[in-house]
Amino acid sequence: MEILTLGEKIKLKRKEKNMTLKDLAGNRITPGQISLVESGKSNPSIDLLEYIAKRLGTELEYFLESEEKQASKVCEFYDGIAESSINDMNLVRAQESIEKGLHYAQKYNLPYFRGKFEMLMSMLKEMENNLEEAQQH
Repeated sequence: MEILTLGEKIKLKRKEKNMTLKDLAGNRITPGQISLVESGKSNPSIDLLEYIAKRLGTELEYFLESEEKQASKVCEFYDGIAESSINDMNLVRAQESIEKGLHYAQKYNLPYFRGKFEMLMSMLKEMENNLEEAQQH
């Protein structure tokens, strides 16, 4: 799963619509300004972001969602898989999901999910009768 910056989201939507920088810029701004936003070198005003969203036929909220919020959704996804895998005794799948979720929780500094995945890893290690490792989590 990929977490996208604002610029990456704009570029992705523009490419999906087969639009050039010039098409997206229209008469309001220059293609160079769009390029700066897409590369993360410039942050658009909310007014400009509304204009871009309208030109791309996309809800403004899509662009306003932070990387941390996206990462939280990814963590929720892996948390669900990990918990159901533990309940089904699919310990390999559970460990993979926990490790992936923990990666996002650490990278985006999400303490709730970091704690949750550490707890799940502890449960998993206890189920594997690896009590020393269980205590480390």
